[in-house]
Amino acid sequence: MEFYWIGNKGIRIEEDKRVDLGDKKMNNRILKLLERKGINYTEQQKEAMFHNEGPALVLSVPGSGKTVTLLGRVANLILNYNVSPINILAITFSRASAIDMNNRFKRLFGDEIKQEIRFSTIHAFANMVVGSYNRKFNKNLVLLKPWQTSYIIQEIYREIFKEEAIEEELDSYITGISYIKNKMLTDDEIDKYEKDSELKKIGLILKRYDSIKKEKNYYDYDDMLELCLQILKENQITLEFLREKYKYVLLDEGQDTSKLQFEIIKLLVSPKNNIFIVADDDQTIYGFRGACPELLLNINNIFNNTKIYFMEQNFRSTKSIIEVANKIIVNNKDRYDKTIFTKKTDNCKSVEVIYLDNISKQNEYIINKIKESNKEVALLYRNNISAIPIANALYNNEIEFHINNYKASFFNHWVVKDIMQIINLISNKSDVEALSNVYYKIKSYLNKNMINQLLNTDIKDNDIFDYLLNNFNLKEHEYDRILTLKVCFEEARKKKVSKGVRDILYQVDYFKYIEKMKDKATSYNEVIDTVIDILDNVEEYSNANERIMKLKERIESSSDNKNTRIFLSTLHGSKGLEFEEVYLLSVLDGVIPSIKKENKYSNNEKIQDDRRLFYVGVTRAKENLKILVPGQETSIFVDELIKEDIDKKYLTIRAKTTKTITYEMVKKKAINNKANIYSNKIIDKNDNLVLQHNFKVGDTVIHKAVDGSKNRVAKGIIKEIDGDKIKIDLEFYGIKVYSLKVLLRNKLISKVTD
Repeated sequence: MEFYWIGNKGIRIEEDKRVDLGDKKMNNRILKLLERKGINYTEQQKEAMFHNEGPALVLSVPGSGKTVTLLGRVANLILNYNVSPINILAITFSRASAIDMNNRFKRLFGDEIKQEIRFSTIHAFANMVVGSYNRKFNKNLVLLKPWQTSYIIQEIYREIFKEEAIEEELDSYITGISYIKNKMLTDDEIDKYEKDSELKKIGLILKRYDSIKKEKNYYDYDDMLELCLQILKENQITLEFLREKYKYVLLDEGQDTSKLQFEIIKLLVSPKNNIFIVADDDQTIYGFRGACPELLLNINNIFNNTKIYFMEQNFRSTKSIIEVANKIIVNNKDRYDKTIFTKKTDNCKSVEVIYLDNISKQNEYIINKIKESNKEVALLYRNNISAIPIANALYNNEIEFHINNYKASFFNHWVVKDIMQIINLISNKSDVEALSNVYYKIKSYLNKNMINQLLNTDIKDNDIFDYLLNNFNLKEHEYDRILTLKVCFEEARKKKVSKGVRDILYQVDYFKYIEKMKDKATSYNEVIDTVIDILDNVEEYSNANERIMKLKERIESSSDNKNTRIFLSTLHGSKGLEFEEVYLLSVLDGVIPSIKKENKYSNNEKIQDDRRLFYVGVTRAKENLKILVPGQETSIFVDELIKEDIDKKYLTIRAKTTKTITYEMVKKKAINNKANIYSNKIIDKNDNLVLQHNFKVGDTVIHKAVDGSKNRVAKGIIKEIDGDKIKIDLEFYGIKVYSLKVLLRNKLISKVTD
């Protein structure tokens, strides 16, 4: 294997092994053609672009001009080596990328090269093969649309589990099935995948799904790839025809290729192996879809004598951003050893790590910064639910925004629908239908017969709980519970909407209902927090549900709002894009990475996956990068950055928080490498220890003076400790938030030890 590594480290090959750039006159023709278009190639790009025969892997860092290099290589084959355009196949990741490449090629080389080049996705190529086979042999295969796949999987799920899958769960099963097929897992491997994931009985669902498709002559997009591979393996005439037609294959975004896709490409390019792969192993972020970065790392075992080129110069970002990117990705071990560099300079440090109190303060900070600037801004987050609070804040401040590829699954979530029903019941004390939808989730002790009786009765304007108490023959415990619910709903009507909704969810044991679903409890609690956030500025319960639906409409319409300077996206969705200013939201432990610090050593592969995702987010920024930490559970990736840049050479640390997190505090954490060193201490603005305590989340405690009255003693459970703020769920009083400092100094709190 020869390495052509040209750039800030000089040439890492012997002089007699320099790549032959061919006829200089011919090459100069292409370069001059591009110069007239305002494009000047670097030495790294030229080395890759003028590659001729045999397998090649171009490792292209973010912002290194990979597309123009790949297009230059196509022109090189045609203009310098007289390869016919019809003998070239360029495969890329998405249909949009294929269209963009085709348009860019015409702009650059259209005057010289008139014939069409086939720029295609792997699915479009497979569809061509399968479609031709389908027509030739009259197979009458029917390609399923995505909604049809969803419908079939939902029916199978209902048949197996006797209940309907919620939207996000259905999406997870569809993604899981695609993963299994793209990874080409065996039955034993499927069993292991099922045990390691939350997708119960996915193996059985897959078998049933395949059986239905076979019975009805259906196939989906993953089957299309499987059928294509099968046709190429079993039909030598078809295979040889395609090999003769596509003598040169170029693969863009090679890091996103699955094992199944790679098997098709391998078969197509054999035996000459004229394959030119442009990829970056550090940007492999689609592992959940079946992408295989190990294929790149083992490329010489797949294609002998592969030439590997390194394109390490970034033309996008400032030096500070690039240095931070390097410090992040170097912590991954399963990667090619490369160092991204730039010739751009900063006038000042362009990377900030900003500590904030909570998500609300994070949103407030972003809104203020957006109002101060006219730059294009990208707000990037881990998952779609994280878009809701910031979209809500933008909506409240009448700031236009665009959300990239947003799915409205949040507003269709059953937890959101439950909360809306509870709001209906607060707003309208006679709403029988609302109660009928949640009665078994709020521990009402009512049964289905009672609910049916209510639904068939006109209770007029009576309070539904009064009606139950006065007209139903209730047992003592049923009577007590209905009376309790009546009081809870009456109290909720007196409170601010957001507080009333949160309190009643605790008081009617809705959170306990959620906690029974152990695997999903955390994400469901996040859904609740998000709904409460939406309701924060709502004054009347009668307007609450309307406010939720208006935000839904605003988010859905934002997809058409292409001209705004505010862009919202998941980190995955931002791949391939660039922005003047980038905010990375909620860079917290358990979010990015999704694995908690205490479990990182047993989940190294997942940590590496998420580190690549974080790296992708960082390298979207051209001028400014802001890493936001709304809380004390800092991501290990932030810890790594601060540890590497302890002298603040590239980073600026800001503490926009009442929790008085200072840079010195973070610095000591990094030096001592103890993530929880301050977890049970209260620190003041000068980093002095004020009080030490032994309380933690989950402890049962006694509060000796609820609401300031010494006659009110209550037992409760600590729900959150955030610096000086402690949140306690008190019996009969609901959630209360106190100053921990005040409680300790006045001895108002004690731990229940029995």
